[in-house]
Amino acid sequence: MDIDENKQNKVAADSNYEQHYVLALLHYLWKIWGGLEPPSNHVCHWDGVKCNNGEDVTSIDFSHKSLTGALPLEIGSLQNLLSLRLGNNELDGTIPIELGNLLKLKELDLGNNTFHGTIPS
Repeated sequence: MDIDENKQNKVAADSNYEQHYVLALLHYLWKIWGGLEPPSNHVCHWDGVKCNNGEDVTSIDFSHKSLTGALPLEIGSLQNLLSLRLGNNELDGTIPIELGNLLKLKELDLGNNTFHGTIPS
């Protein structure tokens, strides 16, 4: 294995770890599984999460889950996210400015929550 290939493998592993961390944080904060461990070690197999072939998280649909609490700032690190659906929950707090980091985001549903502030561009 050459140095460039080794670097690519490390970047992919770091990206996967970061995605897993962000989604684990969301699940923990919102207690989707009532404090239980997620059903799979790989985020791409979690209910409401979709990934591309490169195993980057591209869609999160946690709508209608009776979620409470604030949207974590770390959500802005999911650089390949195309769709974020969190509507019809009991989420509150300020809409994080970090959502502006999601440059590929095409669909955003925060409706029927009690967020305040503006959606960053």
